[in-house]
Amino acid sequence: MKRVTIGQIEARLDHLNKMLGLPTEPCYRDADGKLRWNKGVFIWSGAYGGYKFERITCERGGLSNPTKMGYVSKRECLERLNTFILGLDMGGKS
Repeated sequence: MKRVTIGQIEARLDHLNKMLGLPTEPCYRDADGKLRWNKGVFIWSGAYGGYKFERITCERGGLSNPTKMGYVSKRECLERLNTFILGLDMGGKS
């Protein structure tokens, strides 16, 4: 079984963000040099030896957990992300 990498998760998150017409970067600096978060962008996070993907909900960096999943292995995170993307993609098709 081939090893899953953070790069693979990041590539799928970039695909998801582009698919939704969102920036691929999670944050930017405004005209005053303050750090602002790109609302709606999907990012990954890691803790406790696991990973999950989340969505930025406001310019101050609040996060939501759209799949309600906890921290899981990179492989499971990638599988859930692929399933999430497939569901969004199929949502517009009948």
